Amino acid sequence: MNGNKLRSVFLKHADEVDDAQEEASDIESDAKANLTKILAHMRAASMHYQHAHWQTEGETFYGDHLMYGRLYDSLDPHIDTLAEKIVGYYGTDALSTIEQTKQVAEIASEYCEDCFIKTSLAFEEALCNAIVTEFDRQEEAGTLKLGMNDFLAAACNDRDTAKYLLKQRLK
Repeated sequence: MNGNKLRSVFLKHADEVDDAQEEASDIESDAKANLTKILAHMRAASMHYQHAHWQTEGETFYGDHLMYGRLYDSLDPHIDTLAEKIVGYYGTDALSTIEQTKQVAEIASEYCEDCFIKTSLAFEEALCNAIVTEFDRQEEAGTLKLGMNDFLAAACNDRDTAKYLLKQRLK
């Protein structure tokens, strides 16, 4: 191979490497944004459940009070684990208190504050959809780490249980 041809092959390969690195960076950036949004959704749902736990009343008070307590208790370990995974994968700058608070407020504002059961079910449906979408996106990109796979699957499984409880309560 002459020098010009070798140089051309090298430059082409360097461009392909740059493109692959840029694509990988975009995938990681999307994952970070999606995971922080899921975290904010979990935190908004937890706050909703705690509010419902305090505010429920009437004939179904006791059962609803216990159910909402169970629902917000079930989110706390997922919130902590996901926050730690985000920081572990992307660094401490990945989670800003101000940005998380804004995201939580934005998500919470999309739901009826006093329609406890229906709002709770809507929270769970949206949360499950976000988890499944991110799982599928990372899996398709080949970037889904085993620990994240396990976490997202377990979180979705717990949210399925929450949806079951809420649907039974609506009957």
